[in-house]
Amino acid sequence: MRNTSLVIAAALFLVTYSVPAQEVPSPDTLTAEVRKVKNDLAVLKKLKLSGYIQVQYQHADLPGLKTFAGGDFQADSKNRFIVRRGRIRMVYEGDVTQVTFQIDATEKGVGIRDVFFKLTEPKKKWVSLTAGLFIRPFNYELIYSSTLRESPERARMNQILFPGERDVGAMVTVHPPAENKLHLLKLEAGFVNGAGLNLDFDNRLDAFGRVSAAEWDEAKRFNYRAGVSFYSGGVRQSTDTLYRMNGECFEAQIDTSGEDRYSKRNYFGADAEISYNSKLGATIVRGEFTQGIQSGTKALNTSFGRAPDKSIYERKFRGAVVYLIQGFFKDRHQLVFKYDFFDPNTDVTGHDMQLHCGLTSTELLYHTFGFGYIWIANKHLKFMAYFDLVKNEEASDIGITDDMDDNVVTVRAQVKF
Repeated sequence: MRNTSLVIAAALFLVTYSVPAQEVPSPDTLTAEVRKVKNDLAVLKKLKLSGYIQVQYQHADLPGLKTFAGGDFQADSKNRFIVRRGRIRMVYEGDVTQVTFQIDATEKGVGIRDVFFKLTEPKKKWVSLTAGLFIRPFNYELIYSSTLRESPERARMNQILFPGERDVGAMVTVHPPAENKLHLLKLEAGFVNGAGLNLDFDNRLDAFGRVSAAEWDEAKRFNYRAGVSFYSGGVRQSTDTLYRMNGECFEAQIDTSGEDRYSKRNYFGADAEISYNSKLGATIVRGEFTQGIQSGTKALNTSFGRAPDKSIYERKFRGAVVYLIQGFFKDRHQLVFKYDFFDPNTDVTGHDMQLHCGLTSTELLYHTFGFGYIWIANKHLKFMAYFDLVKNEEASDIGITDDMDDNVVTVRAQVKF
């Protein structure tokens, strides 16, 4: 027993004096560590992560349909499931600095949607500078978030004029803070490359601007917003021939000087929205109108994302979008009616189109009637059923003798976080 006690005592002695004692941090070191942890937590609080996924089933009238209802169908398919949008958005908000990154991940791949910073003047906080890849403010539907929009897609007109909605450039915003009486007014103006989500391909920048006014308070019965917008740009011609309408036919204008020549891309728009809250639910009427000059090719009128390799056709256009939305049961259920039209060439109608005037189906006027039902289950989950009824004008002389079969049904589920 005595021998055992001696062994245990010796072991304890060896352990005690062979293992170095842990150094006790000084009070200053502890204070610095606490301060560092607090700073790290403050940074994390300024970083916000959000996102959403939209998965939808669609049925089209015909296989291989060319459509503005979420992209063209494959050649042998008129039924499909697609991930329409899979967004992850990261925002850092400092006292005067905001940095935003957003990516879109679908079965087609992963792409960048937003990469920009916003600097706000620190004293009055009236003026801010935004630079990077961001949505160009033009009318309201273009800048209205896809998570909130009451139709699956933006109108045909906006998809043609502003494919991808975004562009690379810089913008100045003048917007008084909420406590100021002038807070309802907002001015945005700037310059972008004009190539959308693609690399710049010419030597000129496009200018844009929007002036808007809004008085919106969910607690009030009546709310409104309105604005006017402009876009002024151009497209560098790759050939010496530009086609413009002369009467009801395209006419070639040839310039052999060898100097850079630009066709026009000029838009003017106006938009307005009113909302009335009743016991039944919110009634919303929203509309916008755009007209101007668009540069395209003979067969396509969508804004260029790359340098054109064909002669450019300039067309005068006009279009409009109207929404009527009625909410029920605290607006968790909504009925939606949407109408939009786009006339890509206002100088000629379908009945007057002649075969040998350089006119194609690109000149056709389209009317789209949308009918939808929305169920907002909770703040994270939303369901939508929507029908696009598309009508085009007839132009028998160029082979368009009937309304094309291009209607689409969309059923969508959206989850956001």
